[in-house]
Amino acid sequence: IYLILNNKYNNDVLGYYLAGLLEGDGHIELPIRHKSKLNRILNPRIVFTSHINNIYMYSFIQYKLGGIGRFTYDGNRLRYIIGDIEGIKIIMNLIHNKLRSPKNIIFNELIHFMNNKYSLNIPESNLDLSNLFSNSWFAGFIEADGHFEVKYSSPKSKSISRIRSRSESISILFRFDQRAFDIPTQQ
Repeated sequence: IYLILNNKYNNDVLGYYLAGLLEGDGHIELPIRHKSKLNRILNPRIVFTSHINNIYMYSFIQYKLGGIGRFTYDGNRLRYIIGDIEGIKIIMNLIHNKLRSPKNIIFNELIHFMNNKYSLNIPESNLDLSNLFSNSWFAGFIEADGHFEVKYSSPKSKSISRIRSRSESISILFRFDQRAFDIPTQQ
């Protein structure tokens, strides 16, 4: 992550990384979809949810984004929330045309909301169809939903219940998981 976020020559690197991270661990809240308990219309928010152990990574992201956003904690859950309008505009600019999933639908709803409420002229975001390995999107997505696992199996000799002996082994696995159905967009 340090190399991706410390890239000084291009905001595209950071934008693709954040787009992948958002598609893995984030969501967009819109006033037309969410109201407070007091039935008040809220400002839009971009929220990244992760394990508290990722606080240093998200603090570094916050630093690279100029200090925008705030953190909340609930047990082991960390939420990085960008809810101020200038912060939302920064994120929108960085991830525009870089999303690959149905989250692009709600991102376009955010664009329409911001255009109408703040008289902006931001065009709709297109799905990114570039090669998956041509930018840092996949790194952000894996950061959100991927992990490495090292598994050690001790040797076991033949027994009455075991037909063959098993030798000592080490397995190195890489895995990432994502829902096949996105509930907010129904796709």
